[in-house]
Amino acid sequence: MSQLLPLALLGLSLSLSATAQITDYPISFATDANNASDYQFTGVTIATTSSRLSSITFDTETQNRVYRDHSQHYLKQLSAMPGDAITLTPTLTGTTALQGYLYVDLNQDGQFTPVLTAEGLPAENSELVSFTGLNGRNSKGETVAGNFGAMPAFNLSSTLPHGVYRGRLVIDANVAQPEGSAAIATNGGQIVDFLLNVHANTAKITVLTEHGNVFGTGKALPTHIRPMTPLPVNLKPVAAGYVRTNFVVRHGHNLDGPQFVHGNRQWAEESPNLRPQSTVYIIPAAWTDNNVEIVATFAPTPEAAYLPLLTEEFNLPNGSQPNSSLWRCSTRHAHITWARYISNSPDVVYVEDGNLVCRAIPTPESERANGETAEMLSGAVESRGLFDFQYGKIEARILTAPYEGNFPAFWMMPRPVEGQKGWPHEGEIDIWEQVNTDNTSVHTIHTNWTYNLGKRNEPQSSLFKGDVDMTAYHTYGVEWSPKAISWFVDGVKVFTYSKSTNQNALSQGQWPFDRPFYIILNQSCGNQESGSWARKPVLTHTYETRFDWVRVYQTKEENPALGIEKVAADEGATATAYDLSGKVVANPAKGIYIVDGQKKWCP
Repeated sequence: MSQLLPLALLGLSLSLSATAQITDYPISFATDANNASDYQFTGVTIATTSSRLSSITFDTETQNRVYRDHSQHYLKQLSAMPGDAITLTPTLTGTTALQGYLYVDLNQDGQFTPVLTAEGLPAENSELVSFTGLNGRNSKGETVAGNFGAMPAFNLSSTLPHGVYRGRLVIDANVAQPEGSAAIATNGGQIVDFLLNVHANTAKITVLTEHGNVFGTGKALPTHIRPMTPLPVNLKPVAAGYVRTNFVVRHGHNLDGPQFVHGNRQWAEESPNLRPQSTVYIIPAAWTDNNVEIVATFAPTPEAAYLPLLTEEFNLPNGSQPNSSLWRCSTRHAHITWARYISNSPDVVYVEDGNLVCRAIPTPESERANGETAEMLSGAVESRGLFDFQYGKIEARILTAPYEGNFPAFWMMPRPVEGQKGWPHEGEIDIWEQVNTDNTSVHTIHTNWTYNLGKRNEPQSSLFKGDVDMTAYHTYGVEWSPKAISWFVDGVKVFTYSKSTNQNALSQGQWPFDRPFYIILNQSCGNQESGSWARKPVLTHTYETRFDWVRVYQTKEENPALGIEKVAADEGATATAYDLSGKVVANPAKGIYIVDGQKKWCP
């Protein structure tokens, strides 16, 4: 290995002038110093082995300044990936006998640290990465002479963390000082600072919403895209009568971390100027420079038919279990396909990145050692006994990973009551299922009429919707009224099952949907031996489905208490209550009353 030498031992002075700035990325002269050069640098372009080509055009207002700071122009970044071979080409008008020195703050410490080998070439850890001439040779060791030459290519480390790095191009006279020599102004030299965005091959798309959705336009909104690619989005409220209250796009690196590292912007936040009634927006390529977080919130107006009853966002610390006041682990049933592997292991149900993650995994050896006999463990949670509702709108945003044997579901079952006949007499509403490797969403109801009596097409009781890109999140839901259940995929109605007007059909269980139902979220595996249409699991594979959120809405007709404060226990005992006609009610029963001049709900 070549010996590494400090620049001073190579005859290169590191002293700063009396006007040096002792700050991040210092320079050796006043920032407003001018030079009298007969050439001008007008910009830089880089080409990379990852097929990236990007350029910066320098502003003309400061073209006579020795120091030109373009690091604040975060929308004008040079773009690269770890491991790239980079060729940087400055563009200039006129000629100069000065030489170029390119620095990148690779360790992000606010300084440029040049380290050269004994041969005078950039060392592996040098932040002087390329130069056109130093003591007669360029950074490749080639002999050079005369005017400013081409900047030799250099390589970024394949392990360089993603982020935005400060770059500096110094034009000076045979001196590798990142702050510039004391004679840089009289020599006609320049220093230009800029940003180098080092990113992954794909940018992650995260969506945060309230009472609405962010969809793609014409196709599903992807979970990842190629950086520097325009991204069309469709902002859609949950129902008519909701208005958009916020639309923000945060983009860049480490979106939850510091915005600036030594003055270098890592992420930015934009508030697009979108007209209130507009729903479609194209996020520009400059905003997909790395990861993208889209925030869209909506709020009900007095005209809104649906009001929120439940909003479960799963916004808990990573590794948490879901809210125990709303969810319980489902029960294992050895002879029921979807339930035969259910486990309360935290390995199969947990919260991560604001999603409920349900998995089906090969049974770990540690579980087998403790007596577990099932060949797989699967995750399933339900709101039985904790939350149920009758009529309304329910939606969930879901991502699954199709694979042979995959069998996740978002569905509802009736609240258990004494004397019930049992499945399928009381009904089942399958809001969404997916099986195997299919890009198909399945929407079904089960009743005595459809299952035991075989009346599946009187009326149609299920729909297999094809061409649903399962590599993306989708929002699946139903609107449930006393007369019909309608299914939606990404806000578009795809199927309706209606209550019969035939009394004979009703007496045979065609419509058992006039009772409260609870919610089930699960990841299971098929079992063709027991009649499942999903194939048997691959016992070495981990199956996973992510539930971003679950939201339930009702109309005021379905739930008169929506939006009305409940009477506190002590308040109910002491305050005077009036019914809606103005009469005093001594012992209010369940309903809405006027208490202390406000409309309140007595449960």
